[in-house]
Amino acid sequence: SIARVRLERLSRDPSIIMRFQDELAAAGVTASNRAQVLKTLRAVLRWGRRRHPNALTVELSGLFEIPPQRVKRLAYAADAYGLERIVEAVLRREARNDLLPLRDAAFIAAMGFTVAARPSEWLHSARWRDVHEHSVELQRPQGREEEGVGLKTGARAALLLPNATERIDAYRRKLEAEFGPQPQDALVFQSLGEEGPLWEDRGEGKRTPVPWSDNEYKRWTARIWRPARETAAKAPAAPAGLDGMRFYDCRHTAISLALHSTLVVGPYGMNLHNLAAWAGHDVQTLQRYYAHVIARYQGREPIDLERECSEARSVVAAEPFKPPTKKRARKRQRAERGRRAAGRGSR
Repeated sequence: SIARVRLERLSRDPSIIMRFQDELAAAGVTASNRAQVLKTLRAVLRWGRRRHPNALTVELSGLFEIPPQRVKRLAYAADAYGLERIVEAVLRREARNDLLPLRDAAFIAAMGFTVAARPSEWLHSARWRDVHEHSVELQRPQGREEEGVGLKTGARAALLLPNATERIDAYRRKLEAEFGPQPQDALVFQSLGEEGPLWEDRGEGKRTPVPWSDNEYKRWTARIWRPARETAAKAPAAPAGLDGMRFYDCRHTAISLALHSTLVVGPYGMNLHNLAAWAGHDVQTLQRYYAHVIARYQGREPIDLERECSEARSVVAAEPFKPPTKKRARKRQRAERGRRAAGRGSR
């Protein structure tokens, strides 16, 4: 295992790095996972070079060949109505605590109606003091370097739409009603225990909020997000492809809505600079990833983004959707009970 290789040995035989990369490829590790492993190893060795210069006497960064991660499909974008139907499905689900559906709905709304944030940024960076009426500040908290893990492209501010603000406020009111006022440095979507949001004791009276783990996030997408999107996809006028929508596609949806809104489209064409800043991209990246969205709405009248989202919420509130029960399943259950009763009677 390369984890047990001493720095002095790497200095004597840098080809270990090359062989390790070949072993990853031979083992069938995907390009994205290989890139993540190699980036982590490169960062560790850079730290080792600074921390132990006498042991690691060779600069190894040039030996790493990070595999390219080419986009395999165009970004999927739903619409404001589809997002609101997913929120509706989440709020209708049965839960052991009334707080959980409110939290889940707030998380989905925060992703879909923020221009534009990533799940990791909401989970690891956004604190209550960072959430304002029209924006959320995504920045690295002071004191712990690793807490900036969610900031893929650095600190910035993202635009918060009323659909997100109202859901987050509703979640906070319920959270504080159950567990008391929340500190301003608490994470908005902090890991929850039986006694409220979890904190890690750092000693000397210091404590830090506990974010969701990768496992918690994966379980949440499997247990909450996927059933909700499949239910919402059955609603009238639901956008095509909603049943296969990834949670990360909420970010794509927010950016796509903004791309054909008056925030971007003016009398003299498109101005992508503000949107790129909100999304944490440069303009060229925005154009490359969302060229199909720009082409789709070319020449159309731009929408008012806030009004579009507000109307979608009003339609969902006025016309609630509840998927029909499966009559066939009920018939099969009755038939099965009848066969069992008949079997007991014959005995």
